[in-house]
Amino acid sequence: MVIQRWQSVLLLVAALCMGGAAIFPLGPMFLVISILVAVLLFLAIFMFKNLRRQRLVTLISSLLIIVTAFVGVMSMPAFCFWPLLLMLVALVCAAWAYRRIGADDRLLRSADRIR
Repeated sequence: MVIQRWQSVLLLVAALCMGGAAIFPLGPMFLVISILVAVLLFLAIFMFKNLRRQRLVTLISSLLIIVTAFVGVMSMPAFCFWPLLLMLVALVCAAWAYRRIGADDRLLRSADRIR
């Protein structure tokens, strides 16, 4: 069986990475934003019927990952490598999912034009 929607897998990996980053005790603001981003990424998986909304939620999540990384760096007393690595992986996966959602949208539009 071939996976048709790789963006769902990428969004799940990004959500798990953000959930993993929330485990590290870097402050309550970091915890809240990390959990919010993880929930948004997880909910984006189930928005496959509305690709524009899925793409928007993925974009917002990507921006929030950047904000979370900034808050995490500012609140860390010492350099902590693992949460930043998890956030970087989550950002790459979310950006890749964003591109895949756009490719699916273009493919569906071209198929609709043919009909």
